[in-house]
Amino acid sequence: MRIVCIESPFRPSEDDIATYAGRYSPAELLRQNLVYAHLALVDSLNLGEAPLAAHLLYTQVTEQRDIRVTAAGIELHHRADLVALYVDLGMSSGRKLAGDNARLINTEQTCRSILDVRKGSDPREQLARYTLGTFPCFEELRRNETADEREPPPRLKAPGRVIPFRRPPARSADCGCAGRARNAKSRPRRVTPSSWRNMAKFKVGPNGERGWHVSA
Repeated sequence: MRIVCIESPFRPSEDDIATYAGRYSPAELLRQNLVYAHLALVDSLNLGEAPLAAHLLYTQVTEQRDIRVTAAGIELHHRADLVALYVDLGMSSGRKLAGDNARLINTEQTCRSILDVRKGSDPREQLARYTLGTFPCFEELRRNETADEREPPPRLKAPGRVIPFRRPPARSADCGCAGRARNAKSRPRRVTPSSWRNMAKFKVGPNGERGWHVSA
């Protein structure tokens, strides 16, 4: 798989701004240039190549005029197997310099066209119909989030019979143990069969009768 440097316009030139004044703003011309660079990447991938577009990658974190961007682009020319110049929007000064640099370091270069540029056909009109995408994975997640927001909330079922909660009465600090002890002293002692046997004694009465005698 060949490593290919993609060269296409990035910032709109003064000639483009003057030519399309009243039709496309400078920001719209820049958007179209980004769309064109994306199409160039797709075209290179379809050709079975490994494309690199320095003006798309590095400009996400710094300005195009940054000297580091220029140095990185030149270095990529040294490492690439091919420099592809996409010329549907004309030959800008930056692409001319890229072609001269590739020729200087003896790197193969080629010119490519991916838009319908027949007589009377303006490539800018074609690019204006495209939507500038960001990252497909990010856009998919955003679409899913938007779809979730549009879904109506689930309907709540009517509640059944609700039993009110009643808090139990507060208990005293001694948990009622002292009160039960006081009440036990005032109540008469209850004699149960087991307690009766403990208090009873088998005796013989003065008249000779026999039986259990319960002590008071």
